[in-house]
Amino acid sequence: MMEPIGHAQLPNPSPRLSMSTSMPSSGTVSKPSVNAIMKSLMDFASEKGLHTISPELAEMKFKNVIKIYAKGAPVGILKTAGAANSRPPLGPSSLAAILARYAGKAPVLVVGDTGGGKTHSCRQFAEAGGYDIVRIVSGHRGVESFDLLGHHLIIGNQTEWVYGEVTELFRFVGCDDPADLPAAAAAGRRGFLMFDEFYRIPTREREFLLSMLSPHEINGVLCYQISTGRPIEIDDTGKHYRKEILYAPVASMTIVATSNLGVDYDVDEGCPASRERWVVHYLEASDEDFERLVAQKLEVRGFGEDLVICFMRLKSVLDKAKEDRHLRESISIRTALRILDATPDEASIGRTAYQVGQTWLATDANGKPLIEQAQVLRTALDVANLKVD
Repeated sequence: MMEPIGHAQLPNPSPRLSMSTSMPSSGTVSKPSVNAIMKSLMDFASEKGLHTISPELAEMKFKNVIKIYAKGAPVGILKTAGAANSRPPLGPSSLAAILARYAGKAPVLVVGDTGGGKTHSCRQFAEAGGYDIVRIVSGHRGVESFDLLGHHLIIGNQTEWVYGEVTELFRFVGCDDPADLPAAAAAGRRGFLMFDEFYRIPTREREFLLSMLSPHEINGVLCYQISTGRPIEIDDTGKHYRKEILYAPVASMTIVATSNLGVDYDVDEGCPASRERWVVHYLEASDEDFERLVAQKLEVRGFGEDLVICFMRLKSVLDKAKEDRHLRESISIRTALRILDATPDEASIGRTAYQVGQTWLATDANGKPLIEQAQVLRTALDVANLKVD
């Protein structure tokens, strides 16, 4: 039920918001008053032509009131893509709920900026899901059909059939005889299949997946089916064959794909018929998602939890530098986690970040990083209290 904007219930600030707004700075940043927040909401509703505002929209607007750009920087209103669509941004923290909702029901395509946590979050979901088999296909231009379906392999004097990443999973959770589908469904084996950077797989190899992603009901079981191309003898004469077809109950399969967003990336979005097979989830990684995943990685590495504040400050400074075109790129969830994985110890985080961060710098005609941008990166690390030397 929509409520008048004057009566919208404002949520209390979350502990995570409080942590973000209390980062050490050169000045004191106070939280806005309830009147200021209400005015922000009313201005927002007026701007969008809304006479009422839902509690969900009020919560989204409240959480995005404060943005600290850098050490001692001013406070301002954070504009988000979610606000433009009258919905909160959907980041990695919400992805698990989306995957759980459609697991065993429909394939999910996760679309978002590079380094935004798509692959990491999907892998976390698979690890926590208790699946009997997990297969992840890395998308690139060199993927061929036999990588996915299978191929013959000569071993000594014998020719063996080796299943591909996709068909191996189908064979495990399903069967090759439609009469066995009810038994396969009752067995309850569960599989997780992920295509990382799906639209980087060549079009020819992707299109055969169209039929796989179109479920059919066979013997009372809704199932996916896929042809391996392998010839199977149907009698003892050695003259009659059929193509092997594998069947997998839809309820046993969680199928996920990821793709980057925008024209800056080498992706081919394929035909409309291919895109219609997916439930599309647009992922927008927020500062809260960045903070949460960095905090998790710090705990895994046994580093001090206060370092999350350093990383949040580093992200704020680098984001601003990129916005002002002083850097080509900024730190992402992927690169932050890579820094923490690669650093040999806590004291070396700044040096590791500086080395990984060379990819954020523009280069000159000789391919060398611009000195000015290297200095910006070093300064950002100093501000974040991550010492390079």
